[in-house]
Amino acid sequence: MTSLQNIFGTVLDLALVVLGFGFIVFLHELGHFVAARWAGIRVLAFAIGFGPAALSFRKGLGWRRGSSEEEYRAMAAVRPGVDPARALPTGVSPTEYRINVLPFGGYVKMLGQEDANPLAVSDASDSYQRCKPWKRMIVISAGVVMNLILAAVLFVVVYMVGIQVEPAKVGGVVPGSPASKAVALNADLLGVREVGLQGGDVLKSINDAPARSFNDLVLATAMSGRDETVRLDVQREGV
Repeated sequence: MTSLQNIFGTVLDLALVVLGFGFIVFLHELGHFVAARWAGIRVLAFAIGFGPAALSFRKGLGWRRGSSEEEYRAMAAVRPGVDPARALPTGVSPTEYRINVLPFGGYVKMLGQEDANPLAVSDASDSYQRCKPWKRMIVISAGVVMNLILAAVLFVVVYMVGIQVEPAKVGGVVPGSPASKAVALNADLLGVREVGLQGGDVLKSINDAPARSFNDLVLATAMSGRDETVRLDVQREGV
């Protein structure tokens, strides 16, 4: 049962990491998208994930299983030399919103600017190339700006709400480990005969610095040198 719980916990943690990463990428690409729309650049696709589209939405056409790109191109296939976006029926948007089959990351596809295709250029009035350079700089920087805003918001939230940490308390000691061989410097004064830390011991300070969480002990031991002693002030029940 414990093994199944550990597996479930690992899978849940992995899922949370994937969702968290996906959310960060979504906000990053949302920054590019909003800035591109503000700059007057035609956005061809705003996608969550990679690979073929599993589900898509285009204003004027509605929801589609897969992509509506072929249907859109067929509607815009008119006289040569005519910009397809200008030949579409009123109310049909050139922007497709996609959820792709691999929901990791995402991207914004702009007219005349595709990271996967450097040759995708356009002379249309609302293309990336025809946009003023200072506006293009804002479009390119908008993703990072969104991430900075998210970091600032999360910092404020964590500061106000706090985060759950393990207390500076010993839960158990592995036999043969350095913790099991710890010696109390004032053992004779306190009448302590046991050697080593014990489950339930509360760490008050580590190397004379206050111990606020168990992570402080992890950091102190990780940063200590070979054969270096880590001094702990321990409060034990009855002592």
